[in-house]
Amino acid sequence: MTLQSTNVMSINNILNPEPSPPVNQPQLSNTYWPILRDALLRDPSSYHNLHLECVICLEDMTVFQHEHTYDPLMSHLSHRARIFPCGHMFGSKCAMTMIDELVRSNQPIACPICRVNFSHHRDCDHVHSGMPMPTSIREISPTLLFPFELDEGDSLFVSARTRCHVWDLRAMDSVEGYDVQDVIIEGPLKKVFDEIKARLKDNATRSWYSTDLKGFELCIRSCQRRRMSFVDVVREHQSAWNARPIIGTSNQ
Repeated sequence: MTLQSTNVMSINNILNPEPSPPVNQPQLSNTYWPILRDALLRDPSSYHNLHLECVICLEDMTVFQHEHTYDPLMSHLSHRARIFPCGHMFGSKCAMTMIDELVRSNQPIACPICRVNFSHHRDCDHVHSGMPMPTSIREISPTLLFPFELDEGDSLFVSARTRCHVWDLRAMDSVEGYDVQDVIIEGPLKKVFDEIKARLKDNATRSWYSTDLKGFELCIRSCQRRRMSFVDVVREHQSAWNARPIIGTSNQ
C-alpha cells in the first residue's frame, strides 16, 4: 500500500493561513503607491490578492508580518514593501542597500524610477528612507485626514497641554511676521485626536512612571505669513537704521 503525497504545512502556515482571494479577482501588482492605495480603498478585500514585485531585484515583496523573513547578513532586514517619498515602492533590503551605498559614496539619494532626489528629509534633515507599506485600511486612513489647504509660505504647528505640562513647537501665541489662528478640530480629524488622547491616557495609567494626562488637549494652529505694506517696510528699514552702531572718531 502506497501513501499518497500530501502538502506539507508549516506551523507558520497553520497559525497564519493565507486567505483565499475571491474568484476571478485580478491580482494587484502596481507598485506606485497612490494607485495601489486607491485600489485598496475601493476594495479592501484586495489586500488578500497582492502580488508586488521589487523592480530592483524582481523578487516578491512582503507586506504582512507573518510573511517577512529576516536576513542576518543584512542587519536582519526583511524584504518588506517600502514606499519612497515619490510614491514608488521597493523591497526594504534593496532600498536600504541602495541608500547605504549612495551615502557611503557621498552621492544624492534618488528614486531609481523617477530620479526624484530625497537625500534629506525637509523637516529634520536626516536621510529619508521611506516608510513601510501600511498593512490595513485602518493604517491608510490617517494619511488621508489632512483637510487643510495652505497658501505659499503658510505653515502648521501642533501643541499639546495638560494641567501641568505644555508641549509646543512654538512657544509664543503670536509668531513674529505671522498671523496665528487656531484650526477647528472637527470631523474625521477629531476622531483621530480623540483616539490619540484615549490611548495616551491608557498608556499613562500602565506605566511605572506616568504623567498626569487629565485634561490633555491637542491643538493645531495655522501660521499665515503677514503681508507687509510699503509703510511697514519703510518703518522696518528706519528702525534698523536707527539701531545701527555708531562708531565715533577722535581728532589726534
